[in-house]
Amino acid sequence: NAGQLHSVDVTNPLKPLLFYPDFAQLQILDSKLTLQSSIYLRNFNVIQPVAVCQSSQGGYWMFDMQDYQLKKIDLSLQLKIESGNVAQTLGYSPVPNFLLEKDVNVYLNNPSTGILVFDLYGGYIKTIPITNLKSFQIIGNDLLFVKDNKMMKHHLKTLQENEVMLPAHDSLLSARFEQSKLYLLTTASLSFYSY
Repeated sequence: NAGQLHSVDVTNPLKPLLFYPDFAQLQILDSKLTLQSSIYLRNFNVIQPVAVCQSSQGGYWMFDMQDYQLKKIDLSLQLKIESGNVAQTLGYSPVPNFLLEKDVNVYLNNPSTGILVFDLYGGYIKTIPITNLKSFQIIGNDLLFVKDNKMMKHHLKTLQENEVMLPAHDSLLSARFEQSKLYLLTTASLSFYSY
């Protein structure tokens, strides 16, 4: 009834976050995947959200295409942060598809130009010029992403880019490292590896 599921954020595995953009709705589950609550973003003046993620500081980040703003709602469901019109700052209108908070930054993926980096107050910092991504992961100072059937590692400080050597695989769709395990999703299978 909520429309098509766009993304699932399990940054906090005890409270998975489901995002349904058609009705601007978030659903929060418990550790047994039972629905705990629903948040209707339009009640908070978030009209056309296209990307959402959890915040380690508590609350939820989202990008609203209605006014091209990065916004944050806290756990008491108050709109706390608005970035201002990002399209005016950048000189173009981004169409993001993925959002991630890590450490002291928020990363907004705009496939046509790269990853837009913001501080925790919604201030634009820079663009990392890695284009055509669907998602990515940040571990320490390394930004990990899949492109052209390879997993790549981009160091956020030195800007060096290297290929991450993976086990043999078919057409790689996605790869992720979590708690000493590597997950590889290909066109034919989902594989798990310990390291």
